[in-house]
Amino acid sequence: MLGLPNPIAPIAVTASLAKRPMLSFRPSEFSDKTTSYPYVYVELVPEWDMERDGLVTVMDIRLIYKGPLLATGNDALKPAAPNRAREIHLIRRRIHEQLAVLWEKHPILKAKRLTPFIWLSDLRRKIAIDIDLDLVDDRLLETLGAKGETKESIQRLTEVEALGKRFNRCGFNFVPLVNADFNCVCALDILFLRREDPGHLITTLGGGDIDNRIKTLLDALQIPQSCTQVDGTPGPDETPFYTLLQDDGLVTDLKVTTDRLLQPLKHGEEQNNVVLIIQAHIKTSQAWFDSEESEECDTNVLGS
Repeated sequence: MLGLPNPIAPIAVTASLAKRPMLSFRPSEFSDKTTSYPYVYVELVPEWDMERDGLVTVMDIRLIYKGPLLATGNDALKPAAPNRAREIHLIRRRIHEQLAVLWEKHPILKAKRLTPFIWLSDLRRKIAIDIDLDLVDDRLLETLGAKGETKESIQRLTEVEALGKRFNRCGFNFVPLVNADFNCVCALDILFLRREDPGHLITTLGGGDIDNRIKTLLDALQIPQSCTQVDGTPGPDETPFYTLLQDDGLVTDLKVTTDRLLQPLKHGEEQNNVVLIIQAHIKTSQAWFDSEESEECDTNVLGS
């Protein structure tokens, strides 16, 4: 049966990009300082080793974003705070559209969308695969390890519905692919195509410095931390609303390769528009992968 075994020792994330100083990318030894492309930046969480024993790759996906990407706190964003919220949420919407297809097509994720379970009231643990709620009584709940719960407090939901209820923010039911419940972490490898010259690394022409532009992207890849990062209400295809990350504390490695965007500027585009190809290497604990509940996971998961 699909899903996480219970109980399972959670992965302890000991460092968060959001809580550390602003990202400080370091040029790769293969880059020619600031005079040529490609230029590579790396940010690592030293507590993590994505190749360590106990972590296995369960998914490797690529997401694409084309459009504006201004820096956090760039003067071009002031004083119109709503513009910043719209930009972040626009990126989030473009990512949602792609992840919605993944959740629809991927066999493991599809099962999490369609298979109902009985959940405890806090929506953090499922106690049984779908059963008739009319058959539930205190004795059965105690047998299932749900002592203290009542027939009225438990809920019959799919995993996606349960995540959406848990991560309801600002009128949106957010469903993060990389989340603590799935015991997942991920590494991001981003190809950053832009129209600036190679030397414009710290202050680009209207776009802002690379560090802060990547921070804007990270804000858009995760569940919003406040309603100031949300614009409007859910559209017709945005319930649930899929994000890549629960929060950026689950990012273990971040690599950004910048290169020149050679595509001519089209009508309506701005000079600081970018093309991003975001590769997410998603890993989870060996216990999740080896559990009986995950025995349907096989090599078909990779590269989906």
